[in-house]
Amino acid sequence: AHLEIGKALDRRPLPGSQQSLPVVIRPGRRPDTTVEEPRIVWEDEEGGLAVLFKPPGWEVDDDTSVPTGRKLSEYLQGRYPQSCISRDAHHCHGIIHRLDLPSSGLILVGTSFEGYYRLKWQLDTAQIVREYAVVCHGWANPLLREIDVPVYHVAAGSAAESAQPPRRSPARSTVTEMGKPAKTLLRVLGHLSRGEERFSLLAIRICTGRRHQIRTHLQHVGHPTVCDGKYTRASVFIADLSWCPRNFLHRQRLEFRDAQHLPREAIEPLPVDLRNALRKLRPVGEESRVAVCGWLEGHKPMPWDQYEVLEAAEGVAYDTHPSALARPAESACKYDMARPGGAAGGE
Repeated sequence: AHLEIGKALDRRPLPGSQQSLPVVIRPGRRPDTTVEEPRIVWEDEEGGLAVLFKPPGWEVDDDTSVPTGRKLSEYLQGRYPQSCISRDAHHCHGIIHRLDLPSSGLILVGTSFEGYYRLKWQLDTAQIVREYAVVCHGWANPLLREIDVPVYHVAAGSAAESAQPPRRSPARSTVTEMGKPAKTLLRVLGHLSRGEERFSLLAIRICTGRRHQIRTHLQHVGHPTVCDGKYTRASVFIADLSWCPRNFLHRQRLEFRDAQHLPREAIEPLPVDLRNALRKLRPVGEESRVAVCGWLEGHKPMPWDQYEVLEAAEGVAYDTHPSALARPAESACKYDMARPGGAAGGE
């Protein structure tokens, strides 16, 4: 049914006024030429599928809020001038899943309606694999392999926002029983330090795509991501900015199926700015040094099962909330219920 909808929409004639339209910049907005441009990592032009790399400073927009960065839709309209879906905000301009403004990484895009619905079906049936590299605060217990608690997104201007403490940033997510099911798998790869501060390098795979899921889940277990203005105290955020330029969260690997139903993989190593930030941290122990070395050298991300998880050591005081360990070591991803008609979240 998904593909039939997409095919029907693609058969609609492109209005003459929309053929090869230039990218439209709204009055009063000038593109920030200092921000790195997105680029296509993989493309199936005939099947209407693409994977692009989103640098920090670009926003996955849906025309429901005022943009604070460069709009990814404008890049897609310039890159695919004949594409109807790139100008369709109802279909999120063909974008399948989100990445926040300060984050970087891979994004799946349908460059046709058929391609969009092909990917949307895979997302809704948990067939798309999304993996991330993250540095978080504190030494995470290596036994922490799964976070499975519901996440609720508190939209800016909503009634729920008025119940939030004044110090909280608007448009944030929280763990609550009224939220949607959310599951995050993680592997602790290394422990790091900077003076008296402690950090962990994590590989993360999400089974669901809730808004700010990774950041919310890690904050919930006592390990907020580095340089996160929404989920850490202002003093912590300012201290992080002294050595890390942005939220240390990068979507590094995707698995999906192409138009011929063949399995595909897209990977993107850690960007230079995050590698430079990682160099300012000191690995604690030989295992952590070996794990960090590959990331610093820009090695390609590995498949999930090939990561060497840090060994849990006796007598080490970890910073993970004890309640977070009262769950199974790791289970398979069983669900992913994205918002109908919209791009799924996931960080």
